[in-house]
Amino acid sequence: MSTLPVGVKRVIRWTASRLLGDLMGSVTSVRTDDQIVVLTYDDGPDPASTPQVLNELSRHGLTATFFVLVDRAREHPELLLRVRDEGHQIGLHGLDHRRLTDMSKEAAHDHMATGKRELERLLAEPITLFRPPYGAQSVHTLRSARRLGLTTVLWTASVWDWKSVPQRERVENAMLGCRPGAIFLAHDAFGASKGDGSGDQPEVDRAELLAMLTDALGEKGYRLVSLAAGLNRGPAVRTIVLSR
Repeated sequence: MSTLPVGVKRVIRWTASRLLGDLMGSVTSVRTDDQIVVLTYDDGPDPASTPQVLNELSRHGLTATFFVLVDRAREHPELLLRVRDEGHQIGLHGLDHRRLTDMSKEAAHDHMATGKRELERLLAEPITLFRPPYGAQSVHTLRSARRLGLTTVLWTASVWDWKSVPQRERVENAMLGCRPGAIFLAHDAFGASKGDGSGDQPEVDRAELLAMLTDALGEKGYRLVSLAAGLNRGPAVRTIVLSR
């Protein structure tokens, strides 16, 4: 039996990859020609830093998507509701910041399910978005997310607010990923809490960083939006990303 031509094999592999990505892939960007960038925040809410971010977003008339930790949302429910009431989108980041890929598949599923249930109770509304801590995921966590009705969301570029570098470097790193529909990863707090292993993190003036990022994007004609607003401009680009 003759083998398939190389070109045909490539088409088959590409088609299979697209189908799997559409079925189980994580959202990594938005397909659009509009000059928008999706702004996402992880690890809040935190009373010391989340208000700074919210105030700066309000000053610029911007919305963002916040992936929250339930252990912090429990402690600061009024801040969680402020995020929602100011028009921002909320997704689940986790019960805490532990890495799901370090758990058994059963434990990881229960962790996600409990987090979703508790966050929905706190907000009194459905939760459909999920970003795994550290972006770490496996086939099992992707399947669990699908079973729970959660769409996993990763990112295109990071503002490096978890690294001890100057603010200018953080903005420059994010701008390397600037393109229509890109998803930027930022933090309105840090994951380290209750011994979850996140480690020490630098002090960051988050309001200043957002102002600098907004200015840099504005110079190129871009505007920051939430994922929900971005998806009004075009469909999600989904990619299979494992053990990130």
